[in-house]
Amino acid sequence: MFRTIREVIIIFVLREEKIDNFIGAPSRKTNENSDKECNNHKEQDLTYNEVRVLNLKHEIDIAKIDLEHTKRLVSELERTIEHQKEIISLLKYSQPKQIICDVANTKLIPQNKGKFNQTEKTAVETIVKNKETQKKQEHQTEKNANKTIGNNSDVHQSFASATRKAWLCISKIKVGTKCEDIETHLKSKFPNNDFTIEELPRRKEAASMSFKLGADTNLLNELNKPETWPNGIYIKRFYFNQGTFGEKGNKNE
Repeated sequence: MFRTIREVIIIFVLREEKIDNFIGAPSRKTNENSDKECNNHKEQDLTYNEVRVLNLKHEIDIAKIDLEHTKRLVSELERTIEHQKEIISLLKYSQPKQIICDVANTKLIPQNKGKFNQTEKTAVETIVKNKETQKKQEHQTEKNANKTIGNNSDVHQSFASATRKAWLCISKIKVGTKCEDIETHLKSKFPNNDFTIEELPRRKEAASMSFKLGADTNLLNELNKPETWPNGIYIKRFYFNQGTFGEKGNKNE
């Protein structure tokens, strides 16, 4: 039962080591956990900072776009202001200078203005009436002027009257027909006469063609006969003064 002093010391030392091991183990685990938590906090801080930097960059880009848009609006407003200034200056120069008068004569301004407008209106109406009267007089003079018609047949052929022509419109002609084809047909029937033939404008989708024919007035009766033309061809008088076709009016050139 009795132990030596050496054994007692050894037992005491062993007990101290066990106590230290028992107390130190949890402390080491606590230190490791705290290190992990610190690392996690650092990573979270880095992620937050990165997101914040990206948000700031995005806001800067949006601010740049807004700035460009504002600059464009300002430039448009400046141009509009310049145009308005030009219009105002033109209006200022175009308006007549107003007469400066005393305060006592301000009541006369509306009356004078009315008289001026009435005078101007009367002058314009007079000018228009004079022009119409002048046109009527000229037309009446030409209509009632005496005409002398020559009848001397001994004059040289280089100086002679022009052949009076009657104008006809030939329509319902097959697409592709040329002026030469019509002239050949007429020459076969009237070899001693000359003809003026001109194609008239038509729509692209039109199924037929029309021509203007100028011929001697002596042939008018012959040209109006149905047997002169192929089957289905339409013939009408062509009037320049009416711009269309009809039955009355001066047909001679």
